[in-house]
Amino acid sequence: MDELISRTLCVMLTYHHGAAHLAQQLQSLKAQTLPINTLLIGDDSAFGDSSLAEVLAGINLTPMMVRVLSGPHQGAAANFMSLVAQTPAARYYAFCDQDDSWLPEKLARAVAWLDSIPADRPALYGSATRYITDGGAFLGISAPMPRPPEFANALVQCMAGGNTMVFNAAALNLLKRIGAPAGQASHDWLLYALVSGCGGALHYDANPTVYYRQHGANLRGENRSVAARVQRAAGLFNGIFRARLCAQVAALQLGSDMLSPKAQHQLAFFVQALKDPSPWGRLRALRASGAWRQSITEQAALTLAVLMGRL
Repeated sequence: MDELISRTLCVMLTYHHGAAHLAQQLQSLKAQTLPINTLLIGDDSAFGDSSLAEVLAGINLTPMMVRVLSGPHQGAAANFMSLVAQTPAARYYAFCDQDDSWLPEKLARAVAWLDSIPADRPALYGSATRYITDGGAFLGISAPMPRPPEFANALVQCMAGGNTMVFNAAALNLLKRIGAPAGQASHDWLLYALVSGCGGALHYDANPTVYYRQHGANLRGENRSVAARVQRAAGLFNGIFRARLCAQVAALQLGSDMLSPKAQHQLAFFVQALKDPSPWGRLRALRASGAWRQSITEQAALTLAVLMGRL
């Protein structure tokens, strides 16, 4: 690999009227123990909003190169995928949200593991999260992930928050080959599925590396409370999860040639579990796909939703 990009890091941050907490996030990027070379910001704000420029003008991010790109105005996932398509050459990449805050050693922890993986093998790191209130008070830590990540899990669940993910250029190229599928709801979930499905390397770090701020504008909230678990289980029946799942499956089918033979078979059975007219046919297909979720309660809810034809 070119020595100029042998250890370079590119961070992709999506922005949408998020000036309230952006300065704190940018300061946490600047404070990383492993320096960031390039910061790409996808600005999805309405035309005429000068808040982003004002925040950037107030923080010296040198020697980090900062580029602000116009977002596609089609949601956060589309904004991330737009940045993926425009990334410069680098060794490692990371997703970044506008209103969180990174622990100083986040990138160093990720790269310490990524450096152990050959550069030509897709590799993805994700970690636990520390939840905080809008004012910064500690709320708790994300639910544990007792089983190791794999494609059977990626069919129905993301291994970690996208704001914790750091990955190599080989993993990024999988997303680039997919492009920007219409209606794709989860760039991070798709990346997990692609890396696991092609035989890439995966690592979940139980040590939190991100402070995830909980407020009304968040796309997704904390995942450990009883209320959060009930909400996720309910999502398996009310059509919300089905919409995201169908978009995910459609994207994987577009990139099925990148998947291993085993993953292709698992995906085919899972599609059958979604479409078979018979409840028992759907259940048999679900079991054949091997799809599983980390929580026993959520796994039971998934099985019931498939039986009832709600997925």
